[in-house]
Amino acid sequence: MVSLRALINHVGKSSKIIGIRIEAENVITGIKKHTNTSYFTMVSKGNDNKTKELPGLELESKKEVRRFSEAIKRRGLKHEYKVQLNNEKTSLSMKEKIKKSG
Repeated sequence: MVSLRALINHVGKSSKIIGIRIEAENVITGIKKHTNTSYFTMVSKGNDNKTKELPGLELESKKEVRRFSEAIKRRGLKHEYKVQLNNEKTSLSMKEKIKKSG
């Protein structure tokens, strides 16, 4: 059996980051195993299909503050990764152009 547990980890102006923990359970032995964790971003939109502002997230425990902080860090790392990947693609494209012209 597979179980999923989702929690809102971060809320921005119009988007929220959801964390999902996935566990598999052997129904015969009752042993549970954490298989993976994933995160995804949802953007709030109104009936006019424009982004809609969300209410802030009320953090009530140290765990919630930790998850919120980690979400901010992951978002920053995601941005850095995209910049590095785009730089690498540009570099590879330039090498290919030089190779073709030489």
